Amino acid sequence: MDKTIKIDCIKRSESFRYLVVGGGTTLINIVFLFGLTHIAVPWALANMIAWFASVLFAFIANKIVFADSAMAAPKVVVKEGLRFFVLRGASLLVNTAILFTTGMTLMHGSHVAVGSTNNLKPVNIV
Repeated sequence: MDKTIKIDCIKRSESFRYLVVGGGTTLINIVFLFGLTHIAVPWALANMIAWFASVLFAFIANKIVFADSAMAAPKVVVKEGLRFFVLRGASLLVNTAILFTTGMTLMHGSHVAVGSTNNLKPVNIV
C-alpha cells in the first residue's frame, strides 16, 4: 500500500511539473509577442522571436526538470537542442498561420487577443 501511495505522488508531481513548464513556456511566448509588438516590431518577426524564446525556455526547463542528463556534454546538449527545435518547428508554422488567418492580417485583430488564445493550443504543452 505504501508503494502505491509513493507511485501516485510521483505521478502527480510529474503532472504538476508538466503544467509549470508548459505554463511558463506559454507565458514567455505571450509576453514576448505582446512586448515586441508593443514596441512596433512587425507581428511576424515578433512571433518568431517569441517562439524561439519560449522553445529555448522549454528546452532548458525540460533538461533541468525531467532529464537525467541535465549535465551532459556540450556536444550532446547541442545535438538534443537542435533536435528539440526542429521537432517544434511545426508549432512555429501553426502559430504563424493562426496569427495570419485569425486576426493579424486578414481580420485586423488585436495581437494580444489573438496571440493569447493562439498559445492555448495543445502544441505548446509538449
